[in-house]
This record gives sequence, C-alpha cells and structure tokens, in this order.
Amino acid sequence: MNRGALYKKEVDTVLNMDELKIKAEIYVSEYLQQYGIQPNLRGYFFLRTAVLMYIEDDTVLTRIRTGLYPEIAEKYRTTPQRVESSMRNAIESAWENRISGNKLNDIRGSNEKPSNAEFISSAAEKAWVSLEMRQ
Repeated sequence: MNRGALYKKEVDTVLNMDELKIKAEIYVSEYLQQYGIQPNLRGYFFLRTAVLMYIEDDTVLTRIRTGLYPEIAEKYRTTPQRVESSMRNAIESAWENRISGNKLNDIRGSNEKPSNAEFISSAAEKAWVSLEMRQ
C-alpha cells in the first residue's frame, strides 16, 4: 500500500471515530433527558461525561472514586466530591420527579434509586446498542 492510500485510510478511520463520538454524544444526551436528567443541572454534564468515558473504556467504573470522579473534576475545574454529589443529586431529582415514568426503575429492576455507577453503565449500554444498531 502506498503512503497516500495509507494516509487516506488513517484519515477515514479518524473521521469515522469523530462521527461515532458525535453520535454517542447525541444518544447519551437523549437518554439522560429521557431518564429525566435535565440539562440545567450541573450533574447532567458530569453524568454525560461519565457515560461517554464509560463508552470509550468500560473499566472506568472499577475506579470510579480514584479515576472517574477526579478526571471529570479536573475537566470541569471542581472537586471529585462535587462531581459525585452533583451526579447523585441529578439522579435523585429525576427519581423524585419521575418525569421519566418508570425508566429509572428499569435500571435496577426494582423501586430502588440506582447508584451513580448503575446509572452510568445503564445509559452507556443503551447508547452503545443504539450506535451499533444505526451503523
């Protein structure tokens, strides 16, 4: 393969990855709103970032307190504690308002509010399925 063809293949791969990232961002944003997580909450952006990080690396939840929260905190110039708390508050707000009907119940399969990690993994799985189905 000549250099031009190799370069074109690399560029096409990068463009496809960028396209996938944009689609993932759209799907994740849609899912958060379907679950009742509103964009006016700080936790919405933290959850969105966490879900997108999980889509890229599904081991991120194994180090949620030592990796995920600090990485998001650094990106948004806040503390890991505020990231965790804002995520929890956004999920609690949706849970209490039940804007999303029983969608939050589907995460745990019960009437218990999902944890941050459960919510993140569920939203990521749904976005991932949508990405695979629409390709």
